[in-house]
Amino acid sequence: MACKFLRSLLSASAISLVALPLIADEELTRYSEFPKDAPQPWFTGPLLAPSGQTVKPGNYNIQPYVYFFVLGGGYDKHWQYRSAPNFYRTVLQIQTKFGLTKRLDIQVSPQFIYNSTKGQNTCDIGDLPVSLNIQLFTTNLQVSWPSVKLGFRAWIPLGKYQHLKASKLRTDATGLGSLLPSASLVFAKLWHAYGIHYVEGRLALNYRIGTDVHVKGINTYGGAPNTHGKAFPGNGMYVDASLQYNLTQRWALACDFYYTHGNKSRFSGYRGTYESGTEAIVKRPSFEQFSLAPALEYNWSKNLGIIGGSWFTIAGRNVPQFTSAIIALNIHI
Repeated sequence: MACKFLRSLLSASAISLVALPLIADEELTRYSEFPKDAPQPWFTGPLLAPSGQTVKPGNYNIQPYVYFFVLGGGYDKHWQYRSAPNFYRTVLQIQTKFGLTKRLDIQVSPQFIYNSTKGQNTCDIGDLPVSLNIQLFTTNLQVSWPSVKLGFRAWIPLGKYQHLKASKLRTDATGLGSLLPSASLVFAKLWHAYGIHYVEGRLALNYRIGTDVHVKGINTYGGAPNTHGKAFPGNGMYVDASLQYNLTQRWALACDFYYTHGNKSRFSGYRGTYESGTEAIVKRPSFEQFSLAPALEYNWSKNLGIIGGSWFTIAGRNVPQFTSAIIALNIHI
């Protein structure tokens, strides 16, 4: 039973670690209308929730992210934590947004991944998320409604997701093999508290569709060397509510409150067998997870800032437990 849970956790770890870091798409918060001569807040966060504004035509937003993840076990179907050997993942992700029109921008986020566990390690390219964002509504301090941004995202499957080596303990899994098309709505609003102090709130809602993947051998979704068939990742969604508050014009605090849910995945074909002769696992049950991401920001100007913090699980079901350190530089040109 313990062996079965460990194999399931390794599969869930590979899926979660490929997917988890790919949600932030920040830019320095810029609101165009402030009271005359009023000091403007400089925000470069939060860590995860997307910006509520598109990048204007002719402008660029570049944000290199570095994630350091540690998985030390996982949660079973009863929300109980069970330990497992540590799995380490480091991700360098370079988020770049280009303004196309007044209300439209595009984002590409190439990423490079280093995995390590129990003496095995792999460094390789990951899947490439590409997003198209549309500004539906804009806001300013004088109105009560928030800005609203509609986004569409797909993942170009560049990372390795099949023909994995058993000896590598899934460290060589750096992709999902699925386009995972998704749609999101982002709401954002800035409020003036007093003096130089402002509060910004964001709410991001995302729904993704798991497109089928042809797999052979050991793969991101499980399996054994003789597995061959088609995996059907479950659809999923996440909700991210965030707040940030500036202490001074340069320093600010931020925190994300993050919830994600995924439907169960399926498999069609020959599951294959482990060396023991038992049938391989090539599916996973539905899952959900709650996590927090507090952070500290420093901004040299409204176009240049840095943010660092942690992202960690507080509860879950059928998912790995993770802790992480994250740092990102934000440059607007």
